[in-house]
Amino acid sequence: MLKPVNMRLFSPYLFVLIMLLHVHIAVALFLNSCPDKVMWNLRAQNMCGDKDKYMCLYDTNARKFRELCKDKPDFHRPGNIFVISGNLQYFAGRPCYSNKYQPHKWWTNGSSDCQYLKSMCNEEGQVPFNNGTTTRDRKCRCDYTNYYTFLNSSRNRCYCDPTEEDCSCYRKTCNTDEVLTPGISNIVPYS
Repeated sequence: MLKPVNMRLFSPYLFVLIMLLHVHIAVALFLNSCPDKVMWNLRAQNMCGDKDKYMCLYDTNARKFRELCKDKPDFHRPGNIFVISGNLQYFAGRPCYSNKYQPHKWWTNGSSDCQYLKSMCNEEGQVPFNNGTTTRDRKCRCDYTNYYTFLNSSRNRCYCDPTEEDCSCYRKTCNTDEVLTPGISNIVPYS
């Protein structure tokens, strides 16, 4: 005969404790990425007791992410993030990947990667003007070779900055003896 289960053992606090233990074990065993923003503070509190002491950095030797606690957070210049290279005392900088950028200092106590994804410039009629840098977003232009031009005026006649202005394009109708050129709404007679 089965004995009745004592329901006090299954309190919500015990459930949360068990779940945190499972998460901690899973992250420790399979750290293929650092925690996202929601879990970052929980991991920091659990591991280091203080979110400013917790770091999760890519280890170039082990080729995986590593969690550690340091006395204080550190920062790297814009466009770069820290990685572990050599022993745990040596952090090296690496530039953002080509699809991301970081316009301000990167702190070790809040993320493990550059914060911003570059714009894709793939809306109707858009093409990349340039790829941007590790500190700046990609610039977009309208594909004038297929008769697209900016819907609104941009600060620059040939491209726009998608983080600061509307880069929408529309297809402009030209007469058969006209062609659209790289500047905004420049229709010139075709010769």
